[in-house]
Amino acid sequence: MTLQELLERNFIALSKIQEFREKSKETFGQFTQLFHEYKNKFPYYGFIPIVIQDIEFVMFSGNDDLSAMAYFWYGPSSYERKSMALWLEMVKEADIIYDIGAYTGLYSLSASVKNPSAKVYSFEPVRRTYGRLLLNIEINRLKKRIIPINKAILNKSCSLTIKNYRGGGILDAGASVVDKGIPIFKEEELISAVSLDEFIEEVKEIPHTVKIDVEGAECLVFEGMKKILELRPYIIIELWPKTYNIIKNTLEYYNYQCYIIDDKNNRISTAPEKINSVQNFFCEPKGGK
Repeated sequence: MTLQELLERNFIALSKIQEFREKSKETFGQFTQLFHEYKNKFPYYGFIPIVIQDIEFVMFSGNDDLSAMAYFWYGPSSYERKSMALWLEMVKEADIIYDIGAYTGLYSLSASVKNPSAKVYSFEPVRRTYGRLLLNIEINRLKKRIIPINKAILNKSCSLTIKNYRGGGILDAGASVVDKGIPIFKEEELISAVSLDEFIEEVKEIPHTVKIDVEGAECLVFEGMKKILELRPYIIIELWPKTYNIIKNTLEYYNYQCYIIDDKNNRISTAPEKINSVQNFFCEPKGGK
């Protein structure tokens, strides 16, 4: 493909944005069948402006980064909009931030742009996705503020295999070190892991705010972060039904108040007794830090 051909393809995708948004007013920010139809039929390869509230940066997508493509097709504040709004409020006063399961860096980048004085540790174990994270950090000139680490966070230091559940056309959102109960995965990769408590012993920097998105391995992460939980950072975490009660009970033991985040309707509510699907949660220390 020539550069001119690529530019022409991108122009077609750009010309379809308004049409897509008119059709998607009732499903804003959701990965619907229509979203995937437009993404696949009108691919876009290049840098995408990410606008969230009062901040802006860019992310690269080879039509393969779902979080970036949400902003391309839906526009500002579209991906996990309530989760992101809470995140930006949490990081405003943070000095140290941990992004565990950083993927291509949306949460890390947004935190660093929102709070330029903060230091962000960005953990991403999958090699190909980590490479994209490095690019996004570099292009936004955030190398001095975001520290990328090509490791998983689990309950101990080790090497292990991670399963990638998506094909080569999509970066490895959904990659997991635990069995997700999905019968088909595309490939495996040997990765390195460390526990948060071990990591903090090394760097001597306690997080004010933590984001955790580890695709069902939440219990392993919590086994290795007991010292951190005693210090009670603010937490945003993605939870799976099979790990929900264990994590919820653990957080309540450490005197946290947990709220389920409804990104679709842009609101939060008190955490329920159980969940039937993967959900994001906002967890704050009772009485503040």
